[in-house]
Amino acid sequence: RYVEFTVQPPYAPKALECAALHALLDSERNPAQDKTVAEFLGVSRAAVSQRRKTWQQKLVQMKTEQEDKMGRDVLLLYMSPKNQNYKTQTNEGAVRYLIKEKETPDCILALCSETVRKKAVVEMPDGSTCTTLEYFRDALRRVGIPEERLVVIEVPDSMDDEKKQFQAISQLLEKINEGDTLSIDLSGGMRDTAMLLVTAARCMRNLRKVETRRVIYAELRGEEPVAHDR
Repeated sequence: RYVEFTVQPPYAPKALECAALHALLDSERNPAQDKTVAEFLGVSRAAVSQRRKTWQQKLVQMKTEQEDKMGRDVLLLYMSPKNQNYKTQTNEGAVRYLIKEKETPDCILALCSETVRKKAVVEMPDGSTCTTLEYFRDALRRVGIPEERLVVIEVPDSMDDEKKQFQAISQLLEKINEGDTLSIDLSGGMRDTAMLLVTAARCMRNLRKVETRRVIYAELRGEEPVAHDR
């Protein structure tokens, strides 16, 4: 196409060779001023740039859809309020354990109570305070997990009502995909919360064909949480 625009008939072999190579070999050539094939055809540089961005977005979307079809590693947990007597929070132990096992979660489904979401009770090193949810988001960033992987399922402080439990499970089912693989963290909440998570996992298995790979429990022992896999 470059040759076509720079050589007029009758075509001579030497002219074709020079037309194809001369501009690229020119010592005064400024690459920023080179025209693309699209520009020779009358398409503006802005339009070319926009098309490139559009295709890049489509490629990212296609990659995401392909990964979704392949299935994700999903961590299901009930977020436990951070205890000020310890440096870390219990759910961090499950996340770190999965990273150690080379099963970094692609998605973290976190049931978060009103206390976890709204009460700024966590003291930060700079003297400020934040909520447990904000602390956990920061903890994920510190271990290299993007914030958008955390999916917050808002629940009330008390989950002893069957209607509230049903609503929580329904929200979880909306966020899980067929073919995902599940790990359950039983570290947070009371005993009835553990039963809720197990029930949710069974519903995911029956309705979404999601298999549970690990059941994890983390305990705060000393400075760091210690995770147990059952």
